Amino acid sequence: MEQFQEWDYRSKEYNRKSTIEVNTPKRTNYSEVQRFEKDFGIIPTVLKYSLQGYKAPQKFLEKKTKRFGRMNPNYAIDEIIRTHNGQELTQRIYDARVNSTIIERECNSIFGVLLDMSGSTASVVDSRYTRMDLIKFASLALGRVLDNLEEPFFIYGFHTNSNANPTLIEEYKTISGVWDKNVEGSIASMTPGGETGELQNKDGVAIRYSNKILKGFGNRNKYLIMVTDGEPAVGGNSNYYTGATANYDTAKAMEEGVKDGIKYMYLTINPDDTAEFMGIINPHATYSKQFKSMRDVVEGLPLAYEKIKLFTV
Repeated sequence: MEQFQEWDYRSKEYNRKSTIEVNTPKRTNYSEVQRFEKDFGIIPTVLKYSLQGYKAPQKFLEKKTKRFGRMNPNYAIDEIIRTHNGQELTQRIYDARVNSTIIERECNSIFGVLLDMSGSTASVVDSRYTRMDLIKFASLALGRVLDNLEEPFFIYGFHTNSNANPTLIEEYKTISGVWDKNVEGSIASMTPGGETGELQNKDGVAIRYSNKILKGFGNRNKYLIMVTDGEPAVGGNSNYYTGATANYDTAKAMEEGVKDGIKYMYLTINPDDTAEFMGIINPHATYSKQFKSMRDVVEGLPLAYEKIKLFTV
């Protein structure tokens, strides 16, 4: 069980500890994947083509000239053979093959997706869908887009014990994990409270844990996509983590990540007013938006990928 500091906006200092416990979900629900396919499966298919331009190149060859480059001894032997055979020399000895591993580490992106599994996600949005439906269906769409674009990414769900600790992280897909039908079935089985039934949510510590995971990779561009209802709170046996305390701890966790180069997309799924919360976290978010309908969120979440790519420097 890992510990992370928690921010107190009143005293302007870290004065509590939050803990994290990591679990691997075991349930699957393929009928919910079929429901997603029927209602919204066309969306990632369309985006597959519209976002192809963002796909990272896999191989690189830096072309140089005699004037600006240095001779590459690895190719010199080929040129000697050409001379022996009476052929003309080429400029190939001045080319430098770039290490694709270094390019991937230094230039490419890595994504984390963090999903709220608190009790409030059971709230009905319309006659057909709950907030949890919005969360898991949007995550299926986003996962398919990221997988198609060959981006490394994880998808975690989170919810917190009514005593305020621990916050439970459910690993639906790790960075090294393969996106397949089992992962989709696992995400589609998400319910408020997950497999333990703990229904609270501390966004701050979940963000700090995700920050730690992202910082462990050398990719130049690091993103964390938050999909929550914009109401971080622990309202059970320990109800101190509510209102401004919860909102500012969430913002502080984002501020910490920004200093480490992490960019945030904070996507709120809630038909009610969340202006106060959004106003507090917006200064630390590269992109943030509130969604109030199912189609808005399923279409908007993958499109946010394009938005944040455009904001990348």
